[in-house]
Amino acid sequence: MVLKKYIEEALVIDSFHEKHSEILSYLKNFLESEQIFIDHLDKLNSLDSNIDTLTKEILSNMVKYMSSYKPFSFFEKINAIYSDIKEIESINSEKKDFFYHITEKLCDSFSNCRIYPESPFLYLILLFEIQKFLSELKSIMYAAEQTINNLSLNQHKVDTNNSIIDIYIISEKESLDSFSSFLNLINNLYSGLLQAFEIHYDDYPLNIINIQSGSVWTKLFGNTNIIELIKDLIFGLGHYIRDLQTGKISKEEFDNRIDKAQALLDLRTKAIQLGVDEKNILLIDKVFNQTINNISKSLPKSTTEILIDEKPLFSLSDKELKMIEEKKKLMNNN
Repeated sequence: MVLKKYIEEALVIDSFHEKHSEILSYLKNFLESEQIFIDHLDKLNSLDSNIDTLTKEILSNMVKYMSSYKPFSFFEKINAIYSDIKEIESINSEKKDFFYHITEKLCDSFSNCRIYPESPFLYLILLFEIQKFLSELKSIMYAAEQTINNLSLNQHKVDTNNSIIDIYIISEKESLDSFSSFLNLINNLYSGLLQAFEIHYDDYPLNIINIQSGSVWTKLFGNTNIIELIKDLIFGLGHYIRDLQTGKISKEEFDNRIDKAQALLDLRTKAIQLGVDEKNILLIDKVFNQTINNISKSLPKSTTEILIDEKPLFSLSDKELKMIEEKKKLMNNN
């Protein structure tokens, strides 16, 4: 999978439940009345039967609860869930088709209950459809998370014009969101450098060989010259990242370091040697500076160690980790 697509999918998956929390909570709350409703269905002999007081009350509560969502709004939010599912490539087409069928039946059932609000059996069908919808959604999202967290490709498929970068981040607190943020930084750096070299991303995309977000480990491959520059930049920033993490230097101090300026000059010289046109040097500077400004905050929280191609970029001691915790406490108290 191309890294750019992975990041898009990871962000959809990570933000999915929060994005759709309102409608999902509505459906889950609706199910809470299911058991009470079923317990009293046996009291109904037919649609024309006299409904006892309790069943009337349950139906009345359901009607009130349903009226809190207008049909158009309900259909819109359910279809938004399906639209996000459809965009996730790691979910196979059969599952998507099946989920679309379940989505349609849920919307039809909701519509029928609005048209015939006094029919208890239609509510029973609606409850059943909600249960199916939520169960299938949970299964689909779990499978998508597992797939996106553990991707792999045979390394023999790597073109000879490409090189590999292996990134391993050790962090006390890991999340798909923070891992995606760091990968997005790498992808933006790669894309910007391709532009400076006047190479189209589609011709040399940054691809994934392996990715395991559980341990925050990824192996990527892309254009050889660009990968070489990325490694030089990251290694050149290694001890600065560590000092920024521990608070030994401030962001302002880092920006004004003479050796930082020298490191950028060395990278600029290397880019020219690798074939970048001198008219694009300002773009190179811009891309490098953007990366330098964002790299520390893009790392997963509580990062303690980074290895690039199995070589340590930096490693924090227990004392330095304690400094970070103390700094956080001070910031939280202010």
